[in-house]
Amino acid sequence: MAVTFLHTADWQLGKPYGWVTDNEQQIRLRDARFEVIDRLGEIARQEGARFVVVAGDVFDSNRPSANTIATALGKIGQIGLKVLMIPGNHDHGGTGSLWETREFVEQSQRLAPNLQVLLTAQPVEVEGTVVLPCPLLKRMETSDTSIWIRQLPAETWATFGQAPRVMLAHGSVQAFGSAAMDGEAPNQIDLEQLPKGELDYVALGDWHGVKKVGPSAWYSGTPEIDRFPKGVGNRPGFCLVVTAHRGAEADVKEIPTSHKAWHQMRHEIHSNEELELLTVQFHEQFGSRVNQDLIELEITGSLGLEGQDRLEKMLAMIRPSLIALDVRDRMTITPTDQEIESLTLRAADPLISTVAKRLLERYREDSGKNSAVALSALRELHAMACRA
Repeated sequence: MAVTFLHTADWQLGKPYGWVTDNEQQIRLRDARFEVIDRLGEIARQEGARFVVVAGDVFDSNRPSANTIATALGKIGQIGLKVLMIPGNHDHGGTGSLWETREFVEQSQRLAPNLQVLLTAQPVEVEGTVVLPCPLLKRMETSDTSIWIRQLPAETWATFGQAPRVMLAHGSVQAFGSAAMDGEAPNQIDLEQLPKGELDYVALGDWHGVKKVGPSAWYSGTPEIDRFPKGVGNRPGFCLVVTAHRGAEADVKEIPTSHKAWHQMRHEIHSNEELELLTVQFHEQFGSRVNQDLIELEITGSLGLEGQDRLEKMLAMIRPSLIALDVRDRMTITPTDQEIESLTLRAADPLISTVAKRLLERYREDSGKNSAVALSALRELHAMACRA
């Protein structure tokens, strides 16, 4: 027997994006995390999925706002398929959690009657499939939440018959080092200790990139990219369409879902010509795109006064069309011989010439704060001289 379903996780709805300085852009990023739920529903229906599983961290915190909850439930209700989810470390269950509040239960019944939040470690049957949930009932769990599955007696497994068995969990798997993880180091899950041959798919959440970690064990990653990727091979922005077969390895299809693009760019510039090439590249890649991209840009190298001004103007020109531009400026500003001559050898303007010579002396003699102040003043003087 086989069944197809959609595996997703780590929606983290309500994420504040406090590092983005523009409030309007913060809102766009938060809205994108809700909009991806619509795409997940479309994909699930197009791929013939029977249901959807969400492996934790639906919300960014255990106390999301009332509007965040209502918006999420409204989106889930529109999926039109059964949706099963467990709490993760960000929105953990347990005493006083949001999942059992009267407000959440009432809103869920009204807006998302197709939703089933699995708060108890016990088998659940859905669409001819046995789902074995491992909910997190506190933010940092020291014990393996899948222990109960290991302890199921043979007679219980026998009652499942030929129905595919899907484990649903949130945390870090053994031998998958936390240093490479986007999630927290606690909440360990030991896949090696799970009963051999009994599970047909393990749907995991916590790491934000899609990754296969066992024969039929996968992290789906977050469906809408929420940060600049960390580590080699980190691929966020996907969901997984899974066809689980009883007693065989699952078929898994990776489907991209993210609409916002996060770019990490590194450029070394040593001339105005190289700067012009970078400007052309930016125009070709981002010229017609608005409110779609976030860029982490590291620039190294050396430019003269004019080149640095041109670089800053280029960045100022593209910044308004981006959601965020994080510039790591490691450039060295070195006035060219021509720029020095244009400032110091001005017979028609002796005042500029005199000031420029004194600033150059201070810039060359002092490598500390005074040098930086002198260089800044030289840039202003050069710009003023060019306008004259």
